[in-house]
Amino acid sequence: MSTALTTTRAIPLKAPVCGNRKRLRTRASRRSADSLWRPVLVWSERRHPRVSLEAIADVKHLLDDIGMTRAQALREAGKPF
Repeated sequence: MSTALTTTRAIPLKAPVCGNRKRLRTRASRRSADSLWRPVLVWSERRHPRVSLEAIADVKHLLDDIGMTRAQALREAGKPF
């Protein structure tokens, strides 16, 4: 004899409205603020190594260690973003 298994749905089909709208707005505004700052953070992360390259552009043995020429280092260091 076989028994049929039935499943009950523990999660309501419709989310309750009270309180969720404010939380969703907060998440959406946080996401939009993050998306505005993300390019600035990326630019900052790119700028740090470029400043270092500019500092070592005249030290040949350091450029040889990273496999770059002085011209390549100065070109990379001169990029704005």
